[in-house]
Amino acid sequence: MARSLKPTRPSSFDLGFEHGAEADEDPSACEMNSRVPEYKLGYVLGRSYQEAVRNASHIALAIVAGELGVRFGVGKSELIDALRIPATHERHIHDAYSGAGASDERR
Repeated sequence: MARSLKPTRPSSFDLGFEHGAEADEDPSACEMNSRVPEYKLGYVLGRSYQEAVRNASHIALAIVAGELGVRFGVGKSELIDALRIPATHERHIHDAYSGAGASDERR
């Protein structure tokens, strides 16, 4: 007798990543405020990867990730850890956070 597998619900991160990867337009910061941190991180990563593929550029990924991370309140270190990009590209994320006047808590 075969076991039936129960469908699992996608995590908040997975949903955010999927929505970000499929997005044509980003939600407002106000809309994103109601989302849990895992969803926000997933969205930023999904949207950033979409831009990297579209532009065939890891730099595009870093720039978009930095801009959206600041806009949606994703912690800089959390974002960098999740992306696992070369240190040479991390500067684009650092630039986005320092240019936004982000608090030390977000840096």
